[in-house]
Amino acid sequence: METKLDTDNEQLLEEKAARVSAEALLLEKEQYIAQLLRENEALQSKLSSTDDLKKELHYVNEIVNSVQDIIFISDDRGLFRFINPAAEKLLGFPKEDMLGTHYAELIRDDYAEPIRLQYLDQIRHGLTSSYVEFPVKNAWQREIWLGQRVTFIYRDGKFFEAHSISRDITEEVQARKELVTTYSRLKGLVQNLHAGVLVEDENRKIVLINQQFCDLFLIPVAPEFLIGADCAEAAEQSKELFCDSEGFVKGVDELLQKRELTLNEDLQMRNGKILERHYIPVFSGGEYLGHMWHYRDVSAQRMASERIRKSEEKYRGIMEHMELGLLEVSSEAKIVRAYPRFCEMVGYNESELIGHDPKRLFSPPQFINNALHEEAKFLHGKSVIWEAPLRKKNGSIIWTLINNTPIYDELGNLTGTLGIHLDITEQKLLQADLERAREEAEQARDAEKAFLANMSHEIRNPINSIVGMTNLLYDTQLSPEQAEYVHTLQYSAELLQALVSDVLDISKIEQGKMEPHLEDFDFFGMAKAMCKTFEFRLSQRPIEFQCEIAPEVPEYLRTDPTFLNQILLNLINNSFKFTEQGFVRCTASTKTFDGKNWIEFNVTDTGIGIPEDRLPFIFERFDQAGKAKRTREGAGLGLPITKQLVELLGGRIHVQSIMGGGTSFTVLLPFETVKNPVLHKVELPPAYQRKGGAPFHVLIVEDNVMNSRYLENLLQKWGLTYTTADDGLVALQATEKEVFDLILMDIRMPNLDGYETTLRLRNAPQNANQQVPIIALTASALLDEKVKALQAGMNQHLSKPFTPDQLLEVFRELFPGFSPQAPNIRTFSLNRTELAELYEGDKGYMREIFDIFAQTVPSELAQMRQLLEAENWKSFAAKAHKIKPSFQMVGLGHLSARAEQLERAKREFDPQDLILDFDGFEAEVLQGIKLVLAELASMS
Repeated sequence: METKLDTDNEQLLEEKAARVSAEALLLEKEQYIAQLLRENEALQSKLSSTDDLKKELHYVNEIVNSVQDIIFISDDRGLFRFINPAAEKLLGFPKEDMLGTHYAELIRDDYAEPIRLQYLDQIRHGLTSSYVEFPVKNAWQREIWLGQRVTFIYRDGKFFEAHSISRDITEEVQARKELVTTYSRLKGLVQNLHAGVLVEDENRKIVLINQQFCDLFLIPVAPEFLIGADCAEAAEQSKELFCDSEGFVKGVDELLQKRELTLNEDLQMRNGKILERHYIPVFSGGEYLGHMWHYRDVSAQRMASERIRKSEEKYRGIMEHMELGLLEVSSEAKIVRAYPRFCEMVGYNESELIGHDPKRLFSPPQFINNALHEEAKFLHGKSVIWEAPLRKKNGSIIWTLINNTPIYDELGNLTGTLGIHLDITEQKLLQADLERAREEAEQARDAEKAFLANMSHEIRNPINSIVGMTNLLYDTQLSPEQAEYVHTLQYSAELLQALVSDVLDISKIEQGKMEPHLEDFDFFGMAKAMCKTFEFRLSQRPIEFQCEIAPEVPEYLRTDPTFLNQILLNLINNSFKFTEQGFVRCTASTKTFDGKNWIEFNVTDTGIGIPEDRLPFIFERFDQAGKAKRTREGAGLGLPITKQLVELLGGRIHVQSIMGGGTSFTVLLPFETVKNPVLHKVELPPAYQRKGGAPFHVLIVEDNVMNSRYLENLLQKWGLTYTTADDGLVALQATEKEVFDLILMDIRMPNLDGYETTLRLRNAPQNANQQVPIIALTASALLDEKVKALQAGMNQHLSKPFTPDQLLEVFRELFPGFSPQAPNIRTFSLNRTELAELYEGDKGYMREIFDIFAQTVPSELAQMRQLLEAENWKSFAAKAHKIKPSFQMVGLGHLSARAEQLERAKREFDPQDLILDFDGFEAEVLQGIKLVLAELASMS
C-alpha cells in the first residue's frame, strides 16, 4: 500500500512538470505566432500591390492554419475576430458561426464568469500574459478541457486585443483527478489504520503521517501540520520514550543505511507498551524514493502470549508430577515425547521410546487388533477413552485407562495425539475378584430359588386339602367351641396358603418364569370391582376407602391386567394391614414423559407409618417394615413381589412415610391407550351451536369464594367474559337473563346442588341455555360421582384442584380450536451494557447474584399473586416495592419501573386496572426468569 502511495506522488510530480512544460511550449508558440501575425499585417500593407509580398503572406497563413493547437484572436470586447482551422475541427462549430461571438459562450457556465473577471483584473493591472484551464462543450456536447495561454496586446497604453493559444488537456485533467482520488483513498486508509504510519521521502521529509503515529510518539500536533517537516532528528527526539534509548536511535540509523525490508521488530517503551515495528523502503526502477515506518501496539498480544507460555509451563509441571503418564504421538503414529511418569510406568527411558510405534512396542499380541481400531479413531481427530494392557520393558503387563486427545497446530491441522494414561491394574484385579464373588452368589441364589420353588409346590397340595376340609366343617353342626377352633384353623390355613403363594410367585419371578402378557381390558370395570370388594371388607372397621380416578385416565388400557390387579391388591392390602382408623386412598392419573404415556397409582393410608431408617429395606424379602418389631401377620413378601411385578411391566415404585403419619406408595406404569369408543364421554347435543363472533361468555356456579375468584382471574387472563352465581337457584335465574357459551358447575352447594341444577336446566325447553355445555367441578374424583355427573346431563368432569392447563384441555375438547387471548407480552433481552457496568467482568459475583435471583423471585411473584387475589392491597404494594431492586441486578431494569407502577396499590387505584397490569408484569417477569436461567446455564 505504501509503495502505491509513493508511486501516486511520483505521478503527481510528473504531471506538474508536464503542465509547466506545456505552458512554456504554449508561450513559445504564442510568441512565434504573434510575430507571424505582426509580420503578416506588415506584409499585407506593404505587399498589397506586389506579387512577391502576396506569396510571403500566403506562406505565413499556411503556417498559422497548419498548427494543431487552437488559435483565437479576440478584440477588446472579447469577440472573436480570428479562429484557425484547428479550433473549428476540435470544437466542431463552423468558423463563420464563431466569429463575432464572445469567448465566454464556449466556456462552461460555472467557469465563464470567474475567467472573465480574472482577465479583466489582469488587464486592469497591465499584465501581458496569463495561463488558465477550463472546460468547454463542443458541438457534439462532449466536454473538453483546454489549457490556454493568453497574450494581451496594448496600443497607446490601452488594451487592444488578446491572442490565445489553447491545447486539449482532457486526458491530463482526468488523469490528475484519478490520481487525486487514489491519493485521497490511500490517505484515508492510512489515517484509519490501527497502527502508527509515517511515510518519508528520500530527503526524510514527511509525505504522510496519521494520528495513531502522533499518539504513540506523544506528538502534540495534528498530522496535516506535519507534512513536509524534516525527520532527520526525529529518532533523537523520541528516544526517551523507549527503554533502550540509544538502541532505538542506532536501530533507526542502521535501517536507513541498509534500506532493506525489516519486519516484526519489538520495541519496549518506558510506559510499559510494546511496539512492533516494520521498516519498508520504497524503490521505483531501482531509484530510492523514501520509506515507511509502521508501528503497532502489541502489548496485549505479547502479554497474552506470555501468560499462555507461563500457564503451559505451570500445567506441564503439574501433569508431570501427577500419577498420569503422558505420551505424545505424531499423526504418523510415532512417539515424539514421553513424560517422566509414563516412562516410570513402562520402565523405559524417553530416548528409548522416541520414533517408535506405541502399539507395536506396548500392546500384547492378542490386543494388537483392538489397539489398531482405537488408533484409527484418535488419528482422525476423535477423542477416545479406552482400557488397554501395556507390556512393560521387563515383559510384565499393566492395565491402563487411556484418554487420547487430538493435537492441532495454529492452522487447525491435526498433528498428532496426546495420550493420558492412568494405571488401573489394582482396580482390574479387584474387578476380577468381584466377578468371581458375583458368580458364586448367583449360584447360591439359584440353589435357593430352586429349593423355595420345590418346597412351595410340595406344601401347597396339603394346604389346599386343609382349606377344603375346613370349609366342609362349616356346613356341619358345630358347638361354639368347635366353631372357634375351625375359624382359627381356617384363618391359619389361608394365611399359610398366601405365604406359600407369595414364595412360589417370587421364585417364579426371579427364575424368569413369569412374563407379562399384554392385552386390552376394561380398567374402569376392574377399578369398580376392586372398590366394591374393599368397601365390603371394611364395612365393619372404622376405615374409609376412597378410589379416585382422574378424568384423563382412559377407560380401556393395554397392559397385563393380572399383574396390575395383583400390584394394586398387594399395596391396598398392605395399607389395610397397618391402618387402625382413618382412610386408605387409591388414586390414578396419567403423565407423559420420555416419549411415553404413564399411569400413576398412589396408595395412601393413615396407618402407623414406617421408620425412616427402615425405608430402604421394605422391598427386601421376608422384611416387614425393615427389622422393626413385627405386629402384623405376613411373611414380608408382598412388597418385594409388587416391586418385581412393577419392574416386569417396565415401571417403577417409590415409597414415602412418616412414623405415626401414614404411608404413601407411588407406582408409575407405561400403558397404551386402546382406540375404542370412550364409554363415559358424552357427545355435545347436536342442537347446541356457539354464537359466532360474540365474546366467549361463561357462567361460574361456585359457592366457595376463593374457588370462584380463581376461576374469575383465569377467565380474565384468557380474555373471556363471565357471570358468577353462588348456588344453583341463582345460576338458574342467570340462565334466564343471559346467554352463555359454557357453565362451570360446582357439585356440592347450598339450596340447590349441581346435579339438580343441571337436571332442571336440561328440562327447560324455553331456556336459551338448555343445551349449553356444562363442566362439573368437584373436590372428589370418585368414579361413581363422575358417572352421576354425566348421567345428570353434564358434559365433562374435572376434579379439584385443577391446573389452568387441565381446564384449558377440557375447553378444547368441547370447543376444538379454542385459544385464549394471551396478554400482550413484549419480548426483550438482558441489558448487556448495564451488566458490564455493574459487574465489571466479575463473572463469579455475577453468577452468585443471578443464582439468588432465580431462587427468590419466583416465590416473591407467587406471593404477590396471592396478595392480589386476597385484595390485601397494602401488603401487595410493599411486596412490589421489595422486589423492585432485584431486576436492576440482572439486566432487567425496565421491570423495576413496572414494579414501581404496581406500588400504587397503597394509594387510590382501580382494582381491575391493577389486576391487568399485574398480569402483564407477571408474564414479563416469568420471561425474565427464563433469560436469567439461560444466562446461568451459559456461565456454567
